[in-house]
Amino acid sequence: MEQQDKRTVGQLLRTAREALGISREEAAAVTRIKPVFLTALEEDDYHLLPDERYLLRFLEEYARFLNIDAQAVQDRFSEQIARDPGSLAVFPVKRTITVPLRGLVPVRGEFNLVCAVHNLVKLWRTAGVAVRRWAAGREVAFA
Repeated sequence: MEQQDKRTVGQLLRTAREALGISREEAAAVTRIKPVFLTALEEDDYHLLPDERYLLRFLEEYARFLNIDAQAVQDRFSEQIARDPGSLAVFPVKRTITVPLRGLVPVRGEFNLVCAVHNLVKLWRTAGVAVRRWAAGREVAFA
């Protein structure tokens, strides 16, 4: 029991999979988690996983597949990260980017210009259709 408490989440998952006699490829096919991600989970190599949300979801899905209590796996993962917070340092740091709205929203004059151009294009297309309909029965050549 003391040995089991010292195992990492990855070791626990690999041991459970091997005890069931399932290969990683078979587990990947059933869980729809890529084999490279399953390998990363089993080796506690989290930098290969795309995001923290995926990591937690993959842990839950894989634990359910292996008939392990998913909450217990996530708790053990939290304890493991608390002991070694640097292991998740590979995830990108969330940054807030500030974009001034002045550059995104057209000013009143620009908006009026955009509307005017839109209306002219619409009128030109409508007029072109009307002229073609009018000329349909006549012998009129268009350049």
